[in-house]
Amino acid sequence: MKSFGFSPFASAPSVKQSPPDRVGVPGHKRYPQNWRILFQFTGSSFHKVLQSPLIYFYVVLVAIVVGVFSSAEYTPTLQGMNLPQRFFSPVSSLVTFMLTFFIGQVFSKANARFENVCKTNGNVTRLSALVSALLPQEQALLLMRYVNAIMHIYYLLLTGALDDMKWSVLQRRGLLTAEEIQALKLQGSPAVVLYSWAIQVLREEPMTGECSNTAEGVLNDLVRPMEEQFAGTRGLAAKQIAYTNYQIPSAYFHVVYFATNLYLCMNVYGTGLYWLGIERSVRPW
Repeated sequence: MKSFGFSPFASAPSVKQSPPDRVGVPGHKRYPQNWRILFQFTGSSFHKVLQSPLIYFYVVLVAIVVGVFSSAEYTPTLQGMNLPQRFFSPVSSLVTFMLTFFIGQVFSKANARFENVCKTNGNVTRLSALVSALLPQEQALLLMRYVNAIMHIYYLLLTGALDDMKWSVLQRRGLLTAEEIQALKLQGSPAVVLYSWAIQVLREEPMTGECSNTAEGVLNDLVRPMEEQFAGTRGLAAKQIAYTNYQIPSAYFHVVYFATNLYLCMNVYGTGLYWLGIERSVRPW
């Protein structure tokens, strides 16, 4: 290499990153992987549980059941109302299996989504390296703007349609000009239009420098990877919208939700009978 070529990155001293201040995916700050997490409330499982109205329903239900059974007389008839183990044990095992499988599916979906985020970022990075090495600076910056704008547009669409505030974010960050934004507002799928603009730039701009004397077939081999990075960025970023909109199938979620609440109701009933047994110094089971 005779000299350094164009670099897409601004000439600035290296910035020392502070890992505790980094923001992870999907946006939560890094959590401590030690004993301090026991005292963390915001964003924790306790926080999510206490935000659910259903937990307060069961707290009230337990109080009512315990109060009713505490005032009841422990008779042989009431003793016969105990839940049979041949019914309770299979339901308990089934619910445990369903919840374990359900949680596993949730983690699998989160891991797949994170992997696609990493692939999207990798496509943008590789495209930046390719265009800065093969194209003049002006065209390289143009393609870098387009690929970053495509990624931003799909991520902004995760929270709804593109409004003026979201378009202004793209303009303030230097990803799109005012004229480009006005043209894209008229399109139904602005990211696809940007993709087509980028393909036109790749098709029309001849390579210069040492690449100008290269055979046509080799030039095509160099252009094709750049187009692949655009395709990968657009496809994977759009996939995040599908991840956001796609829910767990209704029938599957319904059976898990129904079985879990049935199991909780059975435990509430059993708690009342257990409390009655303690009050009468006799355990029902």
